[in-house]
Amino acid sequence: MDINILTFFEENMYVFLLFIPFIGQLGIPSGSIFFLLFAGSLSSDWRTLCILGIIGTISAILGDATGYLLWKRFFQIRLIQNQLKKENIQKIYTDTCPYFKKEGKFAIFITRFLVVTPAPYLNYIIWLQKFDFSIFMRLVVIGEILYVGELLLLWFVFKDTFEYLTSIISYLGIILVVVYCLYLLGKVIFKPIQTTDI
Repeated sequence: MDINILTFFEENMYVFLLFIPFIGQLGIPSGSIFFLLFAGSLSSDWRTLCILGIIGTISAILGDATGYLLWKRFFQIRLIQNQLKKENIQKIYTDTCPYFKKEGKFAIFITRFLVVTPAPYLNYIIWLQKFDFSIFMRLVVIGEILYVGELLLLWFVFKDTFEYLTSIISYLGIILVVVYCLYLLGKVIFKPIQTTDI
């Protein structure tokens, strides 16, 4: 990476941490994961690391909350509500409702810090399931603290192998998404067939 770009990021680290995790949680591609890793690698001491962690965590939490409330407002628009009343949309809601009741909390929590790619898009649809905002925020706060903390701490400790570890994290995220999708697919395929007595 060009030395001038590195210097620019380092000099404006706090400003970037205020915005990049925030817009990342809105679903706007921002490279927030790699920026947090990079921030951790540039931290010179524990005090700096803690300050970066607090700023990054607040930014990510505000992004999650904004995503939830923004789409809540969007789905309250009369035109959108009329579309949601269509039979095919209602069917999707009916089919997914049991999943969110059973796995909703786990899905929100795990997408905050482990399988983070689906997180912004989950924020879009979670309100459709009438998921309680206070529960959503509790899960988000815990998950984002773990998310920002683990990335900053990992790269603070292993800063000398930054590029190598970045590649590992990238592949690990993809593998976890694939494993989780296979798990859901397996539940559908091997779901016991319900029979009715005649």
